Amino acid sequence: MSLFGNKTIYFIDSENVNDNWIDTIPQIKKTDEIKVFYTEKSTNVSYEKFSRIAEGEANLNWIKCFTGQNALDFQLVTDLGYCVAKGAKDTFVIISNDKGYDAVVNYWVVKGVNISRVGVEMESPKKAKKKIATKAKAVKKVALKSKKKETTNQEIKKQDTKKQDTEKQDTKKQEAKSKEASNIPKTLWKKKPSNEMGYVEAIGRCVSVKKLGDYHMVLTNLFGQEVGTKYYHMIKDDKELKDKVSKTYITNEEQRLDYLVRIFLAFNDKGFKDLQKILNVIKDKKCDSLNNFYKLLTESLKEENGRMYYNILKGIYGVLKGE
Repeated sequence: MSLFGNKTIYFIDSENVNDNWIDTIPQIKKTDEIKVFYTEKSTNVSYEKFSRIAEGEANLNWIKCFTGQNALDFQLVTDLGYCVAKGAKDTFVIISNDKGYDAVVNYWVVKGVNISRVGVEMESPKKAKKKIATKAKAVKKVALKSKKKETTNQEIKKQDTKKQDTEKQDTKKQEAKSKEASNIPKTLWKKKPSNEMGYVEAIGRCVSVKKLGDYHMVLTNLFGQEVGTKYYHMIKDDKELKDKVSKTYITNEEQRLDYLVRIFLAFNDKGFKDLQKILNVIKDKKCDSLNNFYKLLTESLKEENGRMYYNILKGIYGVLKGE
């Protein structure tokens, strides 16, 4: 039996995810409710997608928001709090790629509310990049034709020198990355846990049980909402067990990150051959959002593998980045 009620209420940040949220919502029940928050900035829903959601049995509400900086976000969160007060045993889902909602989710999770934020996979960054590259290539081709007659030997030599300097800088950066990789502390991972409780204890090694919001988020992303919440309350409400798990916490940040990624790869029956590339992406300064996380993974590991690892790890992106 679920720890929570049967009704699910979805809160849609349409400014952030356009009409892609429709593909994210699973099978709808008659008791469920969808609240779509929109402004003039929101993208219109395509007829095809609207027909699909309109044919569902859920209660669909369109809520026009006042405009202003973060205005939609504040109105969505206000309505969320009102709904929680009316039905605290219901399930609440915020659909948005905006990580700012995670603080709201963690606030209610600690109070025992079944709530989560679900991100939406937007247009593949690789496809968008390909479109831009194709257009840029065409423009560059026309420009080169008109400029070719005017280019002098001296200019060509200058460009070659600049290219060589760039290549030298890239080589130095690569050497620095290799040196940094060689300095990474040895992993503390020994073997794959044999049961669910083994995974629970493993998570306690790399996610502090003192940070209840992060701890709950990792558990539910690994096991699912119901099972993850069950283990969350088991640890949270048992002081002796909580203290025991707390004592196993890894002090080294690099080793904690390595351990956490290994947990999710092992649970999903994936090997560790791409582990170092995944860790490099997570630590990359350019990895500052979910979209860039997806982009860097697919660039480093190719489209199919990058998407696979993204889907495994996207739910704990904030914890991986230490946010």
